[in-house]
Amino acid sequence: MNPDVVRTKLISAGLFLIGHEMLLDTIKRHPLAFFADQWTRDGPQPSAKYTSEILARDLKGKNDALRGSIAWLRMMDAITVDDEASIRAVTDARNDLAHEMTAMVDGSKPPEFANQFTILMALVQKIEKWWIVNVEIPTNPDFDSQEIDEDEIISGPSWVMQMLSRVALGIGDEAWEFHREFVKQRAGVSE
Repeated sequence: MNPDVVRTKLISAGLFLIGHEMLLDTIKRHPLAFFADQWTRDGPQPSAKYTSEILARDLKGKNDALRGSIAWLRMMDAITVDDEASIRAVTDARNDLAHEMTAMVDGSKPPEFANQFTILMALVQKIEKWWIVNVEIPTNPDFDSQEIDEDEIISGPSWVMQMLSRVALGIGDEAWEFHREFVKQRAGVSE
């Protein structure tokens, strides 16, 4: 029950759970928005095209948005079969963490999710970057005739997770420096 160890484990577990939700959102959100032809206050609404292109790809025939979106991303070469296996492994680690939190905290079961966090974040970045490079840049005239270095692209969700990790796991002044910079940037936006 070392407070520093327990605190670090809980923070790491929380970051992993947030990252997993981000991964699921990244996988499902873009196809829904891409095929939407109607938007409400709640966001994009599923269209007939979304149903036929995404939901119908669920191999279990249950019109599951996650499975259908993964199949569509594979068809588009946005992810590979290995990436799909990694998504399953990350999800298994998430489920294990959610159901075995006490065993992880008390040390009776080593946390598998820690090994999966880097893989999870790489998947988020890969899928987000694919959308940026293949959809957002080509459809935005502001990028016409501009040289884009794909290696320099960092997606919003990836950036957010990097900052959350640094703030949550940073020590002393390092963590507070991110907070001060965030407050400064936020103040500049409202001016």
